[in-house]
Amino acid sequence: MQMKYTTGLMWFRRDLRVEDNAALHHALKSCQRVFCVFVFDRDILNALPGADRRVEFIRESLVDLSEQLRRLAQENGTADAGLLMRHDKAIDAIPALAARLSVDAVFTNHDDEPQALARDASVQALLEAQGVAFHSFKDHVIFERSEVLTLAGKPYSVFTPYKNAWLKKIDDFYLKPYPVEKYASALAALPAEERHGIPSLQALGFKKTNLSVLKIPTGSQGGTALFDDFLSRMAHYKETRDFPAVKGPSYLGVHLRFGTDMVTASFLVKGLGIDWRWGERYFAEKLNDFDLSANNGGWQWAASTGCDAQPYFRIFNPVSQSEKFDAEGKFIRKYLPVLEKLSTSALHSPWLANPVELAAAGVTLGNNYPMPIVQHNEARALTLQRYPVGKQSWPRFAIIFIAHCARKLWARGTFYAERAISSAQ
Repeated sequence: MQMKYTTGLMWFRRDLRVEDNAALHHALKSCQRVFCVFVFDRDILNALPGADRRVEFIRESLVDLSEQLRRLAQENGTADAGLLMRHDKAIDAIPALAARLSVDAVFTNHDDEPQALARDASVQALLEAQGVAFHSFKDHVIFERSEVLTLAGKPYSVFTPYKNAWLKKIDDFYLKPYPVEKYASALAALPAEERHGIPSLQALGFKKTNLSVLKIPTGSQGGTALFDDFLSRMAHYKETRDFPAVKGPSYLGVHLRFGTDMVTASFLVKGLGIDWRWGERYFAEKLNDFDLSANNGGWQWAASTGCDAQPYFRIFNPVSQSEKFDAEGKFIRKYLPVLEKLSTSALHSPWLANPVELAAAGVTLGNNYPMPIVQHNEARALTLQRYPVGKQSWPRFAIIFIAHCARKLWARGTFYAERAISSAQ
């Protein structure tokens, strides 16, 4: 895209970085001057709890992003650049700001979640009615949309063939970064009345969370630091990723977003017989790195529904999984300190421990640690009976049978379902 606009507006969303940013590259390359904006979208924020780590993560990352823009512009002869901020509905804020700044074109990167697609279509229509162009680019993935399809021209429904096609298609062209610094002289100074920095959490209607306690570094610099740390451990990822007490994964999830713990999902769906959508909604609210496709698809996989799901007869035993992947109990002792004084042999199933040991460790079953809400073997048997029926047609007897199974599990477990999820979080 060649230089053809006087003024452009770069709209940041889930791409809070300067380096290798497709939309920012194209905006700077094709406009004489470029303003940058982020919208705290009320259509998203209004549905969130008052203390949300994701909002705090975004807010802190915007501080870093605005400073990077300011510094980059200053190095190229422009003072007082940075981020314009809006706390409004994006569908209203972007067209209004474009009109106020006499913008010729708005640049942004693709966001393929359903709500985002609908939002972008509405914004584009409003901008075009004002005579403002709207340009959107692939940015946070290597291949997207229709770039990797089957020979029949359809999306893959099984992962391994998709992976093979993905690897066959990849080459240096798709990995080439977008240069930003060489065009940075187009970054515009903020209007004087807009130089008020990033709004506080309180100004946005949110409370401070424990984000700093979790030591999750924010901003693109924080993501770079995590990647550098992971690079030295990457070769051992396959052997260490399943052990929660071991520093195995990259911890980059929240940065990649801006999966679920499988044992928890299996326990909720197949142990308690509860609709997978309950768990999906709860995790969507609580995950720092919530991603619609990953969360929704992961829960369907665990529930043995949807594309390329695990077999319905694969049912995780929480106790044996704990013994296998946290054999020394380091993870349990860290996040369930009430059990930290128990011996390792008793740690994974305290309800089977000797009463004397429980008393000595200060554990009182049913008081400061719950009794089991379901027996795994019994729940597993019911699940193995229930799933084949679901594959058949739905005559009246099948509905009655499933209702009978569900009542047995719900009577024993529904009251504690949310506690179980919270404990496993």
